[in-house]
Amino acid sequence: MRYVTTFERRGIEKGIEKGIEKGIEKGLGEGIASHKASLNTILQSRFKRIPTQINSAIENINDLEALKNLVIKAALAESLEGFQEYLDSIDRPANKVSEPVADYTPTRKPRTRKRR
Repeated sequence: MRYVTTFERRGIEKGIEKGIEKGIEKGLGEGIASHKASLNTILQSRFKRIPTQINSAIENINDLEALKNLVIKAALAESLEGFQEYLDSIDRPANKVSEPVADYTPTRKPRTRKRR
């Protein structure tokens, strides 16, 4: 067996980590798509016609837990209006990652070079 250097080992580890991250992202995306499809199927089978407002609101949700809760609510809702009220009441994130804003105030004056 060939000797693997520290650099090669680190490269292999990083490659494995990236592969795992991509696999998780793909699985999450497939789970979200599956829950959206289930939600549409349940709503169509129970209420026949789904307003475009509800469809577009569902398409904008990318939180797996919120979609799971919506599937349950769709199955148990007494009316489409009741489901719409629940859909309007949930807090949908903007799906944006924002960096925290840090206020930086220097504690001392910057150094200046002495002129000769």
